[in-house]
Amino acid sequence: MKTMLFFTSLLVCLTNISFGQSAEGISGKFDFIPGEKIIFFDDFTNDPVGEFPAKWNSNIGGDIVTHESIPGKWLRMKAQGGNYIPELDMKFPENVTIEFDVLITDNADFAVTYYSEQKYDINSYGVPGEAGSEAMLSWASNEFKSYSTNESDEGKEILSSNEQFPLPINEVTHVSIWIQKSRYRLYLGTEKIFDIPKGVFSNFVYNRFRFETSNSSSDILIGNFKMAVGLPDTRNQLITKGRFSTSGILFDVNSDKIKVESHACIKEIAQVLKENGGTKVLIVGHTDSDGDESKNLELSKHRALSVKNYLEKEFGVDVTNVRTDGKGETEAVVDNKTPEGKAQNRRVEFIKD
Repeated sequence: MKTMLFFTSLLVCLTNISFGQSAEGISGKFDFIPGEKIIFFDDFTNDPVGEFPAKWNSNIGGDIVTHESIPGKWLRMKAQGGNYIPELDMKFPENVTIEFDVLITDNADFAVTYYSEQKYDINSYGVPGEAGSEAMLSWASNEFKSYSTNESDEGKEILSSNEQFPLPINEVTHVSIWIQKSRYRLYLGTEKIFDIPKGVFSNFVYNRFRFETSNSSSDILIGNFKMAVGLPDTRNQLITKGRFSTSGILFDVNSDKIKVESHACIKEIAQVLKENGGTKVLIVGHTDSDGDESKNLELSKHRALSVKNYLEKEFGVDVTNVRTDGKGETEAVVDNKTPEGKAQNRRVEFIKD
């Protein structure tokens, strides 16, 4: 069995969207908007290296690893392995976003399945549950399929493939999935791989998400897994309610550099500001409580300024009436004791001034 701890020195020079690459210059077709209310987040911070993560389940096992050239901790999913399922005891919302970072070092492939299951079966392979939507991500190509056990859905299943943007080897790639009722969208980095209006059979209750690695020839690393509720028309709250707060604008660790997956969220805010020209706005940055309090305060101010500059540079927003400030960790909206809480507290707030 290969181990993901034996990465080559090539990783030192990674050019990827999750670590070190700015969102500047992203094309307009990248329209992914992260959900605002985080319902599950795990960066494996609280899990010891060498152990299986506490908030996950598997029928084959795996472990938490680190790498000298890449920040954070990672879940190593075994080659020719099995199922890896976050323990989420809930009905998923109709509008939901799922995000994670992935790294492969060989000819790997794995499935991500969003499905409906009445009786929990950790050992289920193939197409689990009563209905689902599954993407197979691979170094060679990507495939999508939907399925249903309802006779009325017979003949409506969808099969699709995309060979144009395979999963890159030896690069950290951010994967984003956006489900809105029956519509299924999946992105690798800034590239939209699938956009299928009827990709989800909407007459089911969806409650399960799974990684499946049984066909992979090498191990796979997963990090920064997040699931969030997409809230409709939240950005217009700035005009209608005078305040809008978002955890969808993300930055590199301990940095004011905006991550690429924030582009569409900021674009929506830019459109609101353009449509309401002359509106005075205060942009406020917030952090979690990790690290030094004074450094967090300074970092939050720099992040707010980065957002202002991004609005002007990328979208041509007139920022004459835009001020910035930062509150650091002083105005937490939830407890910082959990990964979900920390992710919720790392936010940017827009206030009518």
